[in-house]
Amino acid sequence: MGFLSINDLLGEGSRIGEVIRAGGALSKPDWRRALLATEIVFASGVVGSGLDWSMTTGFQDDETIVILRSIQRKMAGSRYWVLDSVTTSDVPPAPRVTAMPRISRVSEETLPESAETRPLIELVNSTGATAQRQQVKRVVEGLALGCLYYGILRLPNDRTAVASAFTSAWSSWPKAPEFNSVNDLTVGNDVWIEMGKSESRKGLTAAWERRSVPHLMPRYADDTVTDCLKLVADDKASAEDWTDLAESYLRALSQTPSSSAT
Repeated sequence: MGFLSINDLLGEGSRIGEVIRAGGALSKPDWRRALLATEIVFASGVVGSGLDWSMTTGFQDDETIVILRSIQRKMAGSRYWVLDSVTTSDVPPAPRVTAMPRISRVSEETLPESAETRPLIELVNSTGATAQRQQVKRVVEGLALGCLYYGILRLPNDRTAVASAFTSAWSSWPKAPEFNSVNDLTVGNDVWIEMGKSESRKGLTAAWERRSVPHLMPRYADDTVTDCLKLVADDKASAEDWTDLAESYLRALSQTPSSSAT
């Protein structure tokens, strides 16, 4: 990878990341190390993020491939760049990436519109609000499956009741710390908002109609709820974890005045 040791990887990786965020110039070896490290952490399930990429960064695999391929084309000769180069002006040409998502933490004053570093900045700055939305989306999906598992067809469509009940369930759920981008203080309201958007989301196994009716998405209509729970299960939350969260949520919701489930 071009690093001398694990400690060098951690130290130099932090330095390179900070330079990219700031829109600074990197040597060719640093550009190559940045690209290779990103390729590994994206693709590898052994030493990288792998299947958790969309959860940990907020970028879907197809979005990431578009960005990486653009960078790779512009850095096509990077495998031949001299390792001991110290030139800080040898920045590769600006990749042409259309419809590139922008991360709000990078101000418009930091970089010009044609900045060479913008695609990598999008990957380096891929935590924060985008990651939070991705994790809340996963929670809403898991909650819908958990409720379906218990045979729930309809729940109250009351913002205060839903937000309060879910906040209570979330606070006692052992797996909540795994979703570290979710704001514990606003999670009830965030889940309420995402429920309303869930039917339009791509890639979900289950969603909510009018925030009150959990259902499987059309693509999975012929699958069982148990099968769908297995599909969303990972090292962050198992199928049983999602049903436990749903059970706690339903219990809290049942204690809310004027609420009932069918």
